[in-house]
Amino acid sequence: MSFEYKTTTEDGADVILRFKPYLNAPGRISRHNIGQMEAQVWAYLEWGLIEPAFWPDGSQLSGANVFDVIPQREITQCYTEWRDQEDDEPQKPKVPGS
Repeated sequence: MSFEYKTTTEDGADVILRFKPYLNAPGRISRHNIGQMEAQVWAYLEWGLIEPAFWPDGSQLSGANVFDVIPQREITQCYTEWRDQEDDEPQKPKVPGS
């Protein structure tokens, strides 16, 4: 299940960002950025961004470049909500010996 976040660029255009499930992120993101929290956040955002569901008319942005025109407070809010979302996939019970 993907996560969507609606935000506004610095020019006032609405954009909907869509992300992969946060809990599917590879462990290497944290391992390769040990002790560098800001680098971890940016690596997670860049890994997770699937696409904007809506680009403002005439936008030339691609991929993670969209973060260049979104206010930092919105990026922080987006990351926090994405990270804290509930995992909607049912958990498989662990069976001893399997």
